[in-house]
Amino acid sequence: MVFSSASFIFAFLPLTLVSYLAAERSGSIRVKNAVLLVCSFIFYAWSGVKYALLLCVSVAVNYCLGRMIAGSEKTPVQGADTAGFQARPGNGVQRKLLLAAGILWNVGILFYYKYLGLFVPSFHVLMPIGISFFTFQIMSYLFDVYYGTVPAQMSYPRLLLYVMLFPQLIAGPIVRYHDVNDAIGGRHSDSDMVHDGLRRFMTGFIKKVFLANEMGLMADAAFGMVPALSTTEAWLGILCYTLQIYLDFSAYSDMAIGLGRVFGFHFLENFNYPYIAGTMQEFWRRWHISLSTWFRDYVYIPLGGSRRGTIRTYVNLIIVFLLTGFWHGAAWSFVLWGAYHGLFLILERLGLSRILKKIPAPIRHIYTLLAVMTGWVFFRAESIGDAVLYLKCMFVQRIFGLYHIEIAELLSNEFMTMLILSLIISVPVVRVVFGKIDGMDQAAANAGTASSGNISGSILSVLADLVVLGLFALAVLYMLGASFNPFIYFRF
Repeated sequence: MVFSSASFIFAFLPLTLVSYLAAERSGSIRVKNAVLLVCSFIFYAWSGVKYALLLCVSVAVNYCLGRMIAGSEKTPVQGADTAGFQARPGNGVQRKLLLAAGILWNVGILFYYKYLGLFVPSFHVLMPIGISFFTFQIMSYLFDVYYGTVPAQMSYPRLLLYVMLFPQLIAGPIVRYHDVNDAIGGRHSDSDMVHDGLRRFMTGFIKKVFLANEMGLMADAAFGMVPALSTTEAWLGILCYTLQIYLDFSAYSDMAIGLGRVFGFHFLENFNYPYIAGTMQEFWRRWHISLSTWFRDYVYIPLGGSRRGTIRTYVNLIIVFLLTGFWHGAAWSFVLWGAYHGLFLILERLGLSRILKKIPAPIRHIYTLLAVMTGWVFFRAESIGDAVLYLKCMFVQRIFGLYHIEIAELLSNEFMTMLILSLIISVPVVRVVFGKIDGMDQAAANAGTASSGNISGSILSVLADLVVLGLFALAVLYMLGASFNPFIYFRF
């Protein structure tokens, strides 16, 4: 089941909201968790009951390992440092073996379903949706228990809810256990949280249906015509894919964060307008934040980070970005994409960043965008060979103009409008506008008076909600008449 589907919008979501709001009135965290857990199981089982049962079994294994890791210590931990990753006192060898067993179990399942076919071409098995996301989430739980960030969860249903929570289950963001542990144990949703959450969800839905899907049509057309593309068509295609992948994935994150807010959870932001970055290092601080911080905290820092000399730092960076690429898919083009980004981060550490600081900001942004867009070619192309041919069309062929009727027909007034809106949405313009409207509305609530400024703020807030609601209704109608178009990151 996907968020941008009739079954979700007209059946699953309304029934889930009604059930949860009824549970909210009971005041019992057990009832609220039970409702969310049942709904989340149904949501994931929609794509296959056997995969939902596999997830339940995997969580059970990690639940037992987590309790065994916590039970293997001899002395309690006081003031655990979540950033230092100092091993807890106790039976260190036993704890390390238990952690290693957990890593092997989780990585083994991921390898079997996602990567075995890369090394054994005759092997074919249907991959569970979102396996990379929920695997990293459950591994974060084991790491957090091992490093003393959180105590082991004594309730299997609560741990299962953490992993299976449907808003973020199949396409992120990668929610860390220590970020939601308290909320699983006790939370409350008020009217403001429900309002903000639903508006965030609808905003993401609008972004997905109107913008990401429209950009995807042009990107698919361009990448389907390699190597016969003109230079103009190649650049138009990669521009649209650059916008599509951001709008598509950030839209899902918006919907996940919004739904999480409705149910009383505060998921961390996953994107911070990455295309305004001035360096590749900054890009990775803004893009898929939950993934980059996961690798930083659980791979880069344990490997030594930047504390063991320059050469070791560069080796650690390459390892992290090779794994980042491999995480995205079982294809060597993803690995090359990861190595490509790792190389840029090394170059910037070697001195490129110092040079970039001396040049005007617009040129830095152009440099970053060109580097990112070039990298997206490897990410989108079906193979490394196709990526090389596409890059040849972009940088070598030098034939300008539109030569394919399929691409020319897509260049309608509607497409140009969506392209302009996509470019606007990719920068913080809308966030600033909504921030000012919400600020004026909050000022009105705090003041408690009917001054003209406060009334204006309230009116603007209501109008903004009406605009979002109207666009959401149009997006739903548009979705009903459109072909099926799942989120890009579902396959990861």
